[in-house]
Formats: sequence, C-alpha cells, structure tokens
Amino acid sequence: MNLTTALMMIIGFGMVFASIFYRSPDAPPIASFYPKHWTPIWKQQSHFRGPGYQLMRWGFHIASLGIILRFIFMGWDSWGH
Repeated sequence: MNLTTALMMIIGFGMVFASIFYRSPDAPPIASFYPKHWTPIWKQQSHFRGPGYQLMRWGFHIASLGIILRFIFMGWDSWGH
C-alpha cells in the first residue's frame, strides 16, 4: 500500500503541474498566498484550454485519494512523526 499511495500522490501532483501549461492567456495569475485570486476548482474551467481543466481536476482527486488512503492504511506514523 505504501508504493500505491506514493504513486497516486506523484501521478496526481504531476497532473496538476502539467495543467499549468494549458492555462489560457486571459486567466488570472496563479493564486499563491494572495486571497484576491483564490478561486474554487469548480469555477476555474474558463482558466484553462484543452485538457488542462480535466488534468487539474483529476490530478487533485487522485493525489487527495492517495493522501487519504495513506492515512487510513498507514496511519500518522508513516509520515515520520
């Protein structure tokens, strides 16, 4: 399960980072710590062109599922605490 959850997180975050290359030119800046540009995932579809939105959405889902499964099956101690 350790390898499975690690791969889910790596693949999920890789998909999210790949979606950056599909951002539309008129999209607002990528939100960092400035709350003015924070937008929920379900409202960001117009910020992407082509498969970018699907990459981001499924990437977040896969990575989140990997994190949740890691906590369920491995416990908090698997993170090195």
